[in-house]
Amino acid sequence: LNKRDGCVVGRMARRAIGVMRETYSAWERRVPLCPTRVKQLVDGGISVFVQPSTRRIFQDSEYAAAGATITSDLSPADIIVGVKQVEVDKLMADKSYIFFSHVIKGQLENMELLSTVLKRNIELIDYECLTDGGIRGGSRLIAFGQYAGRAGMIDSLRGLGQQLLFRGYNTPFVSIGSAYMYPSLEQAKDAITAAGVAFTKSAPVLGDTFPLTCVFTGKGAVSEGAQEIFKLLPHEFVDPADLATVKEEGDPAKLYGTVVQPGDYSERIEPGEFDMTEYCSSPELYKPQFHERLLPHTSVLMNCMYWDATCPRLITNDQMSAEWVDRENNRLLVVGDITCDVGGSVEFLSKSTTIEDPFFKWDPSTQEMVRSDGSGVLVLGVDILPSELPRESSMHFSNLLTPMVEALASGEPDPEMVAVLDGACIARNGALQPRFEYIKTLADHVRAETVADENSKQIMIRGHLFDTGLINKALDLLEALGVEFSVDRIDVQPNLGFGRQIPSRVLITLPGERVTEVCAAMELQLNSFPQAKASVTIK
Repeated sequence: LNKRDGCVVGRMARRAIGVMRETYSAWERRVPLCPTRVKQLVDGGISVFVQPSTRRIFQDSEYAAAGATITSDLSPADIIVGVKQVEVDKLMADKSYIFFSHVIKGQLENMELLSTVLKRNIELIDYECLTDGGIRGGSRLIAFGQYAGRAGMIDSLRGLGQQLLFRGYNTPFVSIGSAYMYPSLEQAKDAITAAGVAFTKSAPVLGDTFPLTCVFTGKGAVSEGAQEIFKLLPHEFVDPADLATVKEEGDPAKLYGTVVQPGDYSERIEPGEFDMTEYCSSPELYKPQFHERLLPHTSVLMNCMYWDATCPRLITNDQMSAEWVDRENNRLLVVGDITCDVGGSVEFLSKSTTIEDPFFKWDPSTQEMVRSDGSGVLVLGVDILPSELPRESSMHFSNLLTPMVEALASGEPDPEMVAVLDGACIARNGALQPRFEYIKTLADHVRAETVADENSKQIMIRGHLFDTGLINKALDLLEALGVEFSVDRIDVQPNLGFGRQIPSRVLITLPGERVTEVCAAMELQLNSFPQAKASVTIK
């Protein structure tokens, strides 16, 4: 490997590592590198500098004992790691930073950060882009997903106890706390196991409320983490099609769980069988059926799935109101929306919540938020759930990150590691890397809220846009045509666990009178990138 000026990805002299103190949130107690992994680095001859923090889950003394230098000054470090975004004025020039930057979708709130990165000649590597082989849309190598699921399920059980109490049922669930209230994940699990044993002995009565059911969407790490906690209770998993029979035939001293996939809650608008490949590439061909097939039989909904604006919503406000008011079915008690997509797959998740105040209650009859003791569904929407389990989630994350940091600092990453790190490098030598050049155009045109006039039209560009570089060409074309446009949504290709890559999607609004012209020109552009398997459609 040849040395590359201004970057750490390549063969070069041994380098020092800095660990930032987290300032994003008072609840952000996680760390990218735990003391045991710091000791591993130090024993390998790598210097580590750690900023002091009285909020961090691991104490400064633990890092000092591991051989790190405790100092607020990270200037001796070449590679600086953190968890969340760095304060702009704290970014040091000519350094390499690794953290969750939240810029790859052109997020306006973080464009000042990105601009500063470029001005100060900073190399920025984003955890979210660390994928298998460095391929956009490949399996992510570092994430907190299981811990989000675990914390979200623990918190939702706390909410379940609260909701049952307001319905007139005193259950052992009311004694369950939020995940952060326990010194460790194991102690939280012990408390839930104990509540489950007590619940079995309390012999609830079969009726409108019991047996309790829990529906999990998704089958990735988030859903797995939530199910792990659920399984600590007396439970039985059933097929989604059998959930309706639980009310009449189930054991009220058990909780019943089911895991649902798109085929369980969606059907084609036109006659035909559900097809997962078609659903992933053309979700607009499908309509939601959750409100008819599953909602009437659901006590707790744990929403753990990937969703974007091209997909049918899982539940709309009107569907929920119809179930609650027209059908007089108020069985749904709690929604634990771990995805925290505000106004997304669960439309009535109208805001994110906080660790210290994790719930709000939404009344389907008025479609408004109400007092916690009022009638309605309790909704959880915390967006930093892994922070509630800071020690365990940090150790998990650190175990995954250490080999990468070790390779960077040693100056001898192997070719596979170079590919991974290169794929996650957003900026280097004062410029965006080629695969991320689209961010500037997105930031120029993204609108947080769009109110299109009656003459505006939307087009959807779908395909393998990022790994092929097509996104850059498509945006360049729009600018070359002199079209006024806004990018209203971008869904970067995720790993959904279906054994295939899912096309990314960009939703663009432009003047209606230019749509035909733009689509014709865009078709020609897309045809020049056959490997992208891309298409453009008018919404």
